[in-house]
Amino acid sequence: MPDEMQMIIESGMRYYDMVRSDMHGRYQSWEHCYGVFSKYKDKELSEDDLDYLSLHLSFYLASWGMYRGSSFLLQRDYTVHISAIQELMKPQYRQLWGIKCDALAQQENLTTLFALSDELKKIYSGIRITANLSINKPAPSVGISDVLITKILMGTMGCVPAYDRFFCSAVNHCKASSALFSKQSIKKLCLFYAEHSALFEKCRKEMSRGWIDYPQMKVIDMCFWQIGYDEDIANAAAGKRRTED
Repeated sequence: MPDEMQMIIESGMRYYDMVRSDMHGRYQSWEHCYGVFSKYKDKELSEDDLDYLSLHLSFYLASWGMYRGSSFLLQRDYTVHISAIQELMKPQYRQLWGIKCDALAQQENLTTLFALSDELKKIYSGIRITANLSINKPAPSVGISDVLITKILMGTMGCVPAYDRFFCSAVNHCKASSALFSKQSIKKLCLFYAEHSALFEKCRKEMSRGWIDYPQMKVIDMCFWQIGYDEDIANAAAGKRRTED
């Protein structure tokens, strides 16, 4: 485990160094989005504030791949996120903003998190129906993806990692948690952070030297995303070599 933990931490720092190396790189979008939402979370929001936050959320999601291909969000403008932002800003979710792992592992907070997730899924399900109707596309048989919901929660509140394919592959491989976005998975990640808190906190403090205080779940997200990405690159290279042999 010590060698594996060293690899996990080093992976997170490589991700962070990549972000810092390009001041206009797309992964800067998380800092911009999270920073702005953190600034506005305690304000009474005007229409202009909601418009501004919606623009930030939209561009962050685009930077993180949620507007590619056949995404229903491509059929909507940036203001479509306003109803989701109004939900995120409700006082009953206040404890989730930048929440620490020891607090998030508590049942009350897990229940609040997944109540918010369910509300966001309802909001985006309605948006998707309207978007699909606008291009005569049949209604999908699957629900709103956990990838979208967790990327929204990561970019605004910083309370969960983004459960995309690289992250999910890595947490499975490292046996840190399951790849399914659930209360059990989040709680296991929280316990994993607590078990190795000295290493994770040292890493987090290194990442927080700029204008953003990185939340603990963002550190987990970065560490495992980089591992999954590296694995994907290595597997692709191995497949190419086999094809050439």
